[in-house]
Amino acid sequence: MAMNCPKCGTAVPDGAGFCTVCGTRIEAASGMTGNPSAQSILASVDPTSSLSGSTPTRIEHVSYVSSTGATGFVDPSERAICSLKNGYGLNLVAGEGWKSEDSVITNKRLYYYGDQGVISKVKQEEIVNIEDITGVSIVYFRPWIFVILGALSAMIGLATIKSVGGIICLIFGVFLLLMFVLLCKSFLKIEYAGGSIHFSVKKYGLDKVRIFQRCIFSLKDKQK
Repeated sequence: MAMNCPKCGTAVPDGAGFCTVCGTRIEAASGMTGNPSAQSILASVDPTSSLSGSTPTRIEHVSYVSSTGATGFVDPSERAICSLKNGYGLNLVAGEGWKSEDSVITNKRLYYYGDQGVISKVKQEEIVNIEDITGVSIVYFRPWIFVILGALSAMIGLATIKSVGGIICLIFGVFLLLMFVLLCKSFLKIEYAGGSIHFSVKKYGLDKVRIFQRCIFSLKDKQK
């Protein structure tokens, strides 16, 4: 059973996620609510749509600007499909330092842009063909030893709070617990021939990161 796109009127198959002509999201236009699932996005990877966070939107070649100031894509025919972005403030709060990152997957390539540092500036730009990507993994680092030692030190400090040693133990315990929060890392590791990219995903929900990860492999499958 076919239905018409509410924007351009083109007939689209029943169940299609996007209009094949204008890129309008059919589910959203027909009254369905909620974030799109990974399955629905991957089933209808459309070169005219983009996933930024969790809402598909169109990103034109000439209008895309990265965190480092780079504009557009290598090929004017490329269209963004998925994107992840971390601003300076979010990275600072997450303990990643003063840096900005964004990564975009198009129907042909993966783009990564990073801008780090205040006094000593480091800018990184990576452009990788989808077929050259060899692996994508989500890595978590949790130094639980800091929690264990911090909790023990804090309990000893509270038990002997009236002494100087107790106050020192309490302060040291709080310090270790703060270090745990700052040292926790969650990043998306994208490996390709000749190197790898580490994109901080500490602020993202696991579902969004998995969608980004699976979009890469969906595109690789389509190119075989």
